[in-house]
Amino acid sequence: MASHPRHEALRGLVTEVPGEGSGAAFGELELERYLVDNSGRIDVAWGATVIELRSDLLREERDVVARMPDDLAPAALRAGEVASCVSLPDDMHFTGKRRLIRQALDADGVAETIERLVDALLPV
Repeated sequence: MASHPRHEALRGLVTEVPGEGSGAAFGELELERYLVDNSGRIDVAWGATVIELRSDLLREERDVVARMPDDLAPAALRAGEVASCVSLPDDMHFTGKRRLIRQALDADGVAETIERLVDALLPV
């Protein structure tokens, strides 16, 4: 975002998402944080939550899936399919939309699958 001065409005909106959705204070957000190995940067970090801005998700989907453990990739793709089928009213607040998507993921069972797989990846 820093290399694109016209993106200041977008930066402002991105910092509102964690605040409105989860109550994060602006000071808790790290904007354009560089990775430890200097291989790149993330747009916004809030604790373990990472927000990345992309103009074309389909273009990057293969790259993302290739970096996931073999059993997590199909679950993530399924979650994307389920989420894309959820009807989201335009006048609904972000948290309401998030709740509808989470309910659909829970009903499908893919949310539990992803949580189990991620728990297995994390050190105890």
